[in-house]
Amino acid sequence: MDGLTQKVVTLTDKVDALYEMITQLTNQVCDHLSPEETPNSSGETIAFPPSLPNVPQTRKGLSQQKHKDILIDNEYMETSYYNQELSLTADIQIQRLTAQLTAAYNRIAALEEQLLSQRVHF
Repeated sequence: MDGLTQKVVTLTDKVDALYEMITQLTNQVCDHLSPEETPNSSGETIAFPPSLPNVPQTRKGLSQQKHKDILIDNEYMETSYYNQELSLTADIQIQRLTAQLTAAYNRIAALEEQLLSQRVHF
């Protein structure tokens, strides 16, 4: 494996790990906000959606979901990375994975802030 391919594989693994962490944090936030209705500081009731369903933590499961912070490359989802050449160059793939990684870090930070703000209110 050349250095560029190794970087792509490493970034892909990091994105997968971050996706799992985001899913866990989202579930924790949803669980923390249960029951589905919570009174806010002014006494009004705020309704929250129920917890997210468990989705397999694989690329195929990811292809069934759409998220504002995740760029989905349909060709990558449908073909094996190691068996076929992708139409995108390795540099573009690294840029896309880096963007996904940055978006995942930002999403984790937002979820942590949301969780901490809810803990302060209790």
